[in-house]
Formats: sequence, structure tokens, C-alpha cells
Amino acid sequence: MKRLVLCCDGTWNSPVNASVSNIEKIARSVRTGIGPDGVQQMVFSVEGVGAQGYLVDRLLGGAFGYGLTRNVVAGYRHLALNYEPGDEIYVFGFSRGAYTARSVVGMVATVGLLTQDALARDHLCEAEEVYRDRDPARRADRARTFRAAYCHDHVPVAFLGVFDTVGALGVPGLSRRRSRFHDLRLSTDVRCARQALAIDDRRITFEPCLWDVPVAMAPRVKQVWFPGGHSDVGGGARARALSDTALLWMLGEAVARGLVVDEERLRA
Repeated sequence: MKRLVLCCDGTWNSPVNASVSNIEKIARSVRTGIGPDGVQQMVFSVEGVGAQGYLVDRLLGGAFGYGLTRNVVAGYRHLALNYEPGDEIYVFGFSRGAYTARSVVGMVATVGLLTQDALARDHLCEAEEVYRDRDPARRADRARTFRAAYCHDHVPVAFLGVFDTVGALGVPGLSRRRSRFHDLRLSTDVRCARQALAIDDRRITFEPCLWDVPVAMAPRVKQVWFPGGHSDVGGGARARALSDTALLWMLGEAVARGLVVDEERLRA
């Protein structure tokens, strides 16, 4: 058994940026390799939408959400490439990266997680195609057939932790249509879900996307409001006190579920 940790950053955020988000801090703090509990941990990062490329691409990525689906598929591929039955999956995200994280989990819940053999035989594009099908009944039928042929029997997600999920992708109307197939519902396969939310941000494009939690799943879910704006919760602002509070809460919740972190790296 090993732990696979997927970290999806916010718009324009990448590990080399001067402003470090809480997602990058989580990625750096996870103790990789074989830990004191004898379990191997592996970390995979997905850069923020618009983090790469020239200025125009960065602006389009940040404003319109271009690249979101590419990031979802990249995160899904990381998991499929490394997952073996019995492994534990931890997924983190901030801002549009939180949208990405929730979509990756939604894709796994919808179409299943490809086996390594099926991934090697180039079924990833087919998995994306099934996931993108906007006809609910047809997608359910296709997913059932696809899952039985190419995917693991059952893949639970041990922990899903997100900071201030942005749901509108920045541009009302067009972006909502382009991204309607993304599944942000909280799957019953998620064992523990946590979301840190900014209580003081009033910008329309940063309107948070909360989980609508079924009564039966309520004990698995916490959505907590923290003081400050978007970056005060997810990190990246110059003042770190507020974002560090949300970070420590999130990591504490993940550690309580089994994740092993290096406290020295966290202080760096």
C-alpha cells in the first residue's frame, strides 16, 4: 500500500512563482518515500490554469478557464499511472485548482480509474470522451461499459481537501457551457472531504462553490469559513498569517486521516 497525493494549484500558480500557495506548501511538506509508518508516499503536482506559456495564453487561461480540462486529465493520468489496489488517494486544490481537484475525483467516480495496462493501451482519450459526454443517460451507459472493461473495480478517495473552490471559471455564460460536463458533486467514494472558504471575498468571479452534502455523507464533510479574501485562505498573499491558519487546519485534518508530513519543511 502507498499514498498518492495529487496537488492542483490555482490560476497562474506554479512551483517557481514567487508567491507560494497553500497547495505548493502542502506538496513540499508531504514526506515522500517510505515514512516512519512504513508506507510510501508519492506527490504529483498540477500547475494552475494559465501558469505556462506566453502572456496571452496566461491571460486566456486565467480569464476563460482554458486548460482546465487538460489539467483534469493530467491529474487523472497521474493517478491511473501509479494506482494499485489498496493504495490511498489524497487530492488537494485551491481556487480553480480546487475545481480541478474536484473534477478529477468526479471523473474517477464517473468513468472509473483506468488500470495501468489500459492506460498503456491508450484508453485515456476514451475515458475523457466518456466523461465529457453531456447526455446524462448516455454517459451513464457508456461509463458502465467502459468501467467494466478497463478500470479498477472500486477506487475510494481517502481525502479531498480544497481551498475556496471557484465555480464560475471567471466568465459567466460561455465558460459555464464549456465546462458543464465537469462533475463537482461529492462522490460517495470520498471518505473524508474538507473545504476552507473565504468569508470576506465579495467578487463575483470568486464566488465559492460549496458542496451540497447528502444527509448520509454529512459526518464525512466539513466546510469551514475563514477570515479574509481568496488568497488569505488559499495562500499567495504577502501576509501569511491568515492563509497559514487555513493551511494548518487542512493539514491537521489530513494528518488525522493518515497523511505523513515533514514539519521542518512546513516551517521553511
